[in-house]
Amino acid sequence: MNDSLILQAALLTGIASVFLNVAGAELKRRNLIKWGRILTHFTFVFITLASLRLFYLLITHDFQNVYVASYTSRDLPLFYRISAFWAGQEGSLLLWVWLISILSSVVILGEKPGSDGQFMAYASGMLGAITVGFLYIIVTSSNLFKRLDFIPLDGNGLNPLLQDPGMILHPPV
Repeated sequence: MNDSLILQAALLTGIASVFLNVAGAELKRRNLIKWGRILTHFTFVFITLASLRLFYLLITHDFQNVYVASYTSRDLPLFYRISAFWAGQEGSLLLWVWLISILSSVVILGEKPGSDGQFMAYASGMLGAITVGFLYIIVTSSNLFKRLDFIPLDGNGLNPLLQDPGMILHPPV
């Protein structure tokens, strides 16, 4: 499967979840809100799959991937290869959208039983709109999974200024 299709699927489910959550809240239709929530979870799953795929590419030194070749090298320790996930703009955007999608799913799961779901649908719609914005940028202007026509022997490595324990903890926290 083309790795970029995972992010495109996340974008499509994200758009649909925003529409269904907001339409369901406006029209007071629980069935639309229910489907909006399901699609919010699907968006989270797709983003998680894309994130795990990028981690895999970084850990296994897949230098045919442009992002991996740009931010890792063979001599880079594992913890810095993992932190290379957010070393570049594309990875940072994916990290942000992943964290927002986690928050969106947690917010939905935290709804109090017996509520009409309208407020939560608006909240999910707003978080979904932010998610869609990030996904749109990732899908249209950056390609995390772009492949080179050849396989380099080694990558460019991580910027020495980013090879610090603070780099590992700061962005995700």
